[in-house]
Amino acid sequence: METQVDSRKKSALETVIDVILGFMIFVPVNYLVLPLFVDQIAGYDIVGMLTISAIFTSISLVRKYAIRRWFENHRLVLSEKKIWIINNINPKRFVRNLLEKLGGLKN
Repeated sequence: METQVDSRKKSALETVIDVILGFMIFVPVNYLVLPLFVDQIAGYDIVGMLTISAIFTSISLVRKYAIRRWFENHRLVLSEKKIWIINNINPKRFVRNLLEKLGGLKN
């Protein structure tokens, strides 16, 4: 049950970060992109609307992919550290593995 709560907290954190970054990215994008399409917006031109949508969708896909990969890489690093700690609970094994990681002990 603890894993589900932790997973929900991480999902919520990822969502909040995604929304905040999305806002921060799209304020300048709006400033730069929308003036280029003033005539298409005013004329309700479908091609212009689709082009704007494609630009925003492309940026969103790249942003979401980057955030997802960052969170996944972060999760894997934490998982590896937890596994290393669990495997090294025995004090003798802990010292031996620590020395091996530091390069001080060769087998």
